[in-house]
Amino acid sequence: MRDDAASFTFDDDSGLVQWRSSDRALVTFKDLSEVEAHETAFIDLVRRWVRA
Repeated sequence: MRDDAASFTFDDDSGLVQWRSSDRALVTFKDLSEVEAHETAFIDLVRRWVRA
């Protein structure tokens, strides 16, 4: 758990994130075509998450 979990926020304008707790999230894709359709948004999401 993050040290700042109580105050941690992360904006997901992609709609891909399913929050499991205040600082844990899950992204799922049903098939390769869905991965390909959301590739750019997913890459941006991961980059922003790593920097957060």
